[in-house]
Amino acid sequence: MRYHIETFGCQMNNNDSERIAHYLERCNYQPASSLKEADLIVVNMCSVRQSAVDRVYGLIPKFKELKKKNPDLKTVLTGCVLKQDQKKLKSKFDYILSKKTLRQWDQFLEQDQWDYLPDPRNEKFQQQYDADYFEIPPKNQEKARVYVPISTGCDNFCSFCVVPHARGPEVCRDPNEIEQEVRQAVKRGAKEIWLLGQNVNSYQQRTDRKKITFADLLRRVSDIEGKFRIKFTSSNPEDFDQRSIEALAELDRVAPYLNLPLQSGNDEILDKMNRPYSVQQYQRVVQETRKAFQRKNSGPLSLSTDIIVGFPGETKRQFRDTVEVFKEMKFDMAYIAQYSPRPRTAASKLKDDVSQEEKKRREKVLTEILKRQALEFNRQFTGETTTVVTLNKEQRLIGKTKQNKTVKFPGSKDLIGKFASVKVKKASPWGLTGKLI
Repeated sequence: MRYHIETFGCQMNNNDSERIAHYLERCNYQPASSLKEADLIVVNMCSVRQSAVDRVYGLIPKFKELKKKNPDLKTVLTGCVLKQDQKKLKSKFDYILSKKTLRQWDQFLEQDQWDYLPDPRNEKFQQQYDADYFEIPPKNQEKARVYVPISTGCDNFCSFCVVPHARGPEVCRDPNEIEQEVRQAVKRGAKEIWLLGQNVNSYQQRTDRKKITFADLLRRVSDIEGKFRIKFTSSNPEDFDQRSIEALAELDRVAPYLNLPLQSGNDEILDKMNRPYSVQQYQRVVQETRKAFQRKNSGPLSLSTDIIVGFPGETKRQFRDTVEVFKEMKFDMAYIAQYSPRPRTAASKLKDDVSQEEKKRREKVLTEILKRQALEFNRQFTGETTTVVTLNKEQRLIGKTKQNKTVKFPGSKDLIGKFASVKVKKASPWGLTGKLI
C-alpha cells in the first residue's frame, strides 16, 4: 500500500504531516511517487483563510477521476477542519480523522469509512488525547531545516482567527521531550531548528516543581551539543517579556530574527481584533529588543511582522496609522493579508464593509513600503561574508542567513544540508545573491 500526503497551511501542519508519514510507514505503507500512484491520500487541511479551504474542495474532482482508475483508493481528511466543512466534505472523503487520534488511525483505516473529528475544545476529548500524537516522531522532509513544535492550540481567541476552534486549547509539550527531539534532529544533521507554536512565548511547563518558561526553554535547547542555530515562530507581543528579549539577544545559537505580529497600527482596530496589547506596548517591546541587541553587540536584528488590511470598520485614517507604525518599526519582512471572514470567529459577525478593491490598495501600499525598507536592510550585507544554511538547489543553491534572508549562489548540490560561507554581492528587497568563499 502506497500513501501520499497533501499539506496546506503553516509549518505546524507540515510537521504534523511528517508525523503522519512516519506513522503510516510504521503501519507498512510506503510513500507513493505521485498522487496518481497512491492507494491512500491524506489531505492535511488549513482553515485560516478561505483560499486554503477552497484548494481542498478543488481536489474533489481529481479524487473522483483517480477512484475510477483505482477503485481501492481511500482518502483521508485531517488537520484544521471546521464543522461546516466537515459536514460538506463527509461524503467526499472516506475518512475524516483528528490528528490527535493519530495513534489509533490503524484501527480506523481498517473500516470502510470513518468520521471521527470531535470539537478539539471538548473537555472529554482533550483529557483522552491531549497532545499524545507528538510522541510519534516526524519523518523530516528536510535534512538541514527541522521544525519542532513546543505547543499546539491557542487560547487567545483573536476575533479574526479560527485556530482556537480548529486546533483546540493550548497544550505545551514536556521540555525534556522537546530537547530530545531537537537532539535527535541535530544528530541527523539538522543545522536550523525552528521552535513552533501558535504563541511560543506563552509556553509554560513544570518539571521537578520548577516552572519552565519560553526563555528557559531557549536556554536549554541552546545548550544541546552540535553545530546548529535556533529560530522560532510565532510570538505574541503581550507575552514577549524581558527574559525572552535577553535570551534572543544573548544566546549565540538563537538567530537574530523575530517575527512579531502587529496586525494593525491602530488601537481601536486592535481592540476589535481582541489583540491584548496597544500600539505603544508593541513599540516598547521592539525598542527594548533593539536596545538589548545594541548592548550585547549582537548584530542586526531582522524584524518581521503580520498585518491584516481591511478589517471590518477599518477607516482610511485607521489604515494610515498602520502605515505610520509600519514605517517607524522599519520591518524588513512582513506577511500582509487582506481580511476575509472566517466561520465561528467573533469578527465574522461584523459587517465586512471594506471593499475588495480598497483591501488590495492597502496591501499594495504596505508592500511598496516594505520593498524600500527590506532593500535598505538587506544592503548592509553587501560585501560582507555570511554563513548560510544551504537548503536546496534550483538554478543556483539557495540558503538562509541568521536573519532568515534568502541567499542564492552558485555551487555544487553536495553543499545541500550544510553550512556554507558566502560573500554577498548584491541585495534586493526579497533576498541576496553572492558567491562561495
